Amino acid sequence: MFSKIRSRYLFGGVGRSMIDGYSNGRVEGGTTVDELLNYQGILRLARLGPFMPPMTAPDPNSPCRVVTQHFRKVLEESALTSTPIEYREVIKEHIVEFHWESWDRRQDFPDVEFDCAPEQFIEAQPHSPSAAVGLGEIWEARFPVCKCLRTSPTSQQVIALSKWDGSHLFAGRSESSRQWGGLYADDIGRNWLQDRMGEFIDFEEVHAE
Repeated sequence: MFSKIRSRYLFGGVGRSMIDGYSNGRVEGGTTVDELLNYQGILRLARLGPFMPPMTAPDPNSPCRVVTQHFRKVLEESALTSTPIEYREVIKEHIVEFHWESWDRRQDFPDVEFDCAPEQFIEAQPHSPSAAVGLGEIWEARFPVCKCLRTSPTSQQVIALSKWDGSHLFAGRSESSRQWGGLYADDIGRNWLQDRMGEFIDFEEVHAE
């Protein structure tokens, strides 16, 4: 079985933005010309700090993820991908100091009621250099690309097993176009992620054929 990886729908939905933050676009940089052509350049990150979950998705349409230095090391030691994950620097452009790490993530609502969307809250607050430093080193993880997605006769996205390269974590792309599907895992990858950061992610089942 395969799964598409998403950030968890915490606190009635506002928690997803607290987990991920958001992308402020990209600037030119990076020398590798790879298949992630829509995601060239260096990511400009806006988010809450200094706490950040191990792996986040500031651009939900991207197959890339932003990871902490510790989680990068854990991934590098995991042997979950058929080829090495590429890591790129991230510009911590707008980091807002806000402490939510001790909140009970089982609650339906956050401890603080926002009067606007979390993205608007982040945008309206000043950048905190100390919160940015507190994040530590963070990286954009660019997972190996697997051109194994296809659309079934019922218009559902499926994994083409004949095209899958055996990676337990991979950036899924259509086998016949440049359409991206996101970040995917097989059962091994799913269980590995669930054990290490299950409180921050959800899994959407994807069929294979």
